[in-house]
Amino acid sequence: MGETKNQSARFRSGRLRETLRFLAVFAPCVTLIVGVLIAACSFEHGRRAAAIASADVNHVDMLRRDISDDFSAVVSDLLILAEGEPLQYLLNDGGSSRESLEHQFLSMARNKGMYDQVRYLDETGMEIVRVNYAEGTASTVPEDGLQFKGDRYYFRDTVGLSRGEIFVSPFDLNIELGVVEEPIKPTIRFGTPVFDRAGNQRGAVILNFYGALLLERLEQGAPDAVGQIMLLNSDGYWLAGAGSESLWGFMYPDRVESTFSQAFPEAWERIRDTESGQFNTSQGMFTFSTVHPLLEAWSPSTGAGRAHEASAAAIEGSQYVWKLVLHVPQNILAAQTSDLRGMLTLLGITLVLLAALGSALTVRVRYKRRQAELQTRMARDAAEAANRAKSEFLASMSHELRTPLNAIIGFSDVLEEQYFGELNEKQAEYVRDIQESGRHLLSLINDVLDLAKVEAGGMDLEVTQVDLSDLVESSAVMVRERTAKHGIELLLAVEESVRVEADERRIRQVLYNLLSNAAKFTPDGGKITVEVKLDGEQVRVCVQDTGIGIDPTDQVRVFDEFYQAARDLGEKTPGTGLGLPLSRQLVEMHGGKLWLESEGKGRGSRFCFTLPASAGQENEKRASDGPAATVAGGEE
Repeated sequence: MGETKNQSARFRSGRLRETLRFLAVFAPCVTLIVGVLIAACSFEHGRRAAAIASADVNHVDMLRRDISDDFSAVVSDLLILAEGEPLQYLLNDGGSSRESLEHQFLSMARNKGMYDQVRYLDETGMEIVRVNYAEGTASTVPEDGLQFKGDRYYFRDTVGLSRGEIFVSPFDLNIELGVVEEPIKPTIRFGTPVFDRAGNQRGAVILNFYGALLLERLEQGAPDAVGQIMLLNSDGYWLAGAGSESLWGFMYPDRVESTFSQAFPEAWERIRDTESGQFNTSQGMFTFSTVHPLLEAWSPSTGAGRAHEASAAAIEGSQYVWKLVLHVPQNILAAQTSDLRGMLTLLGITLVLLAALGSALTVRVRYKRRQAELQTRMARDAAEAANRAKSEFLASMSHELRTPLNAIIGFSDVLEEQYFGELNEKQAEYVRDIQESGRHLLSLINDVLDLAKVEAGGMDLEVTQVDLSDLVESSAVMVRERTAKHGIELLLAVEESVRVEADERRIRQVLYNLLSNAAKFTPDGGKITVEVKLDGEQVRVCVQDTGIGIDPTDQVRVFDEFYQAARDLGEKTPGTGLGLPLSRQLVEMHGGKLWLESEGKGRGSRFCFTLPASAGQENEKRASDGPAATVAGGEE
């Protein structure tokens, strides 16, 4: 009875120790996962907001340039008509050329498709030639349909200019018979005075630019923009980007209060007197730019609110401005990261579960090792079975282990690039520590998983015919940067067309491990030589360096798992201690062998491996008359 109680007490004590060991491993993992995910969520939110902000700035700037380009094109057309031969012939030689002028106006309206009206008015303001354009059709207005426009502000403001000067009206709605034309017709009038050869002022050419085309371009010019694009005049009235009941408020007595400043007072205070910018308020993010579509020589005016009134005043070209605004409401900004929170929550749950599994596995492995040291051969066999189960588990869990760690490394890369603000020295140091630890851990996991696959018999080779000459040269590229940086000469002594039946990716992995070790432990100014030779029915590959060499006491253990021979380069040489054991296993899976040749410390090292040559390879070598190729790889 007493013995049973003692056994029960020992069992409870053992379970408690295992639980404490599990928590000692699991708790720090969970803390790290939660911290990284919180940081990742915060920075990803900032990154997405910054991406929206950057895209909006580009959209607004592109639309501003488009508007200026449109105005320049209109003025070019206007001057062509005013100084063109048909009109000058009409002014100086009589009405016989009226048909020619009508034809030119028709051609301009039809080909451009953006002028509601193309007109020539004489010095009194009477229309002499007028072409209307609507729904893809240009037509000449008969003489009995021509109207007197001498009392309109745009005619008066135009005929008061000198030759070559340009008048530009405000962007408003067309007025017919004293009221706003319905359906509304957004219009900008461009005019220039006309002179005959004697220098007499003979009226004006007026182009009614169909402003709806410009407004459509605003909507189509940035289809992928997040938020609402708005066009405002200098008084803050909407020209585009609002509901129909709020547009063109300055043209309707009942809409005079429908302004951007009424809807967004805080934003308008910042936009009104500032050229361009971007900011956030409680109403969302605003990106804006001031559009100056006129050149300094052009002469705009304030226009008139009624059909027969004169302009209130002439203004400078620099005062003729619009505001392009892109508004992203707060709810849209929040929606941009809602999927991020869900994704990171799922990732966090997955990582915690993996951490629990990993912690339990770690505790279990340690327990098995202690039991193996104390118990009989049967207990050791049981521990080996558990180790095989571990290897099979790790081999099957490669994706689940690598993906979260790659995410952590990726987030740390985002932090290091400082996309969302500068880091102080301590923060930058911590980020570098996260990157270095993450990459080291990923390398360790990759090697452990590969080795586990081999040990568990779960690694299948994809055997093809591989040209070792090409494979060695492409593998050397991966270490060329390090060798060049440290002045290490890299020589390739490779026979041409040496082929083996092998898994190209795994042999490349072996070559990279050997080349990487050679580059790591060869001092500056040293030399690395790679030899590939056909030796009977085998191909021998050797990587020789002039590095620090390997002490005889280390040579017998250099292929042991997790063992790292002592190094003395005066710098950190991190590694997993798995590269050489894994390489030997991969070579042996191909039916070859891997070995070390070194005369001792300070005498360099030479690692060689063999692989079975492809069938017929030896005969091809004998028949070949070409010499072996020796390629210097130190510089290109």
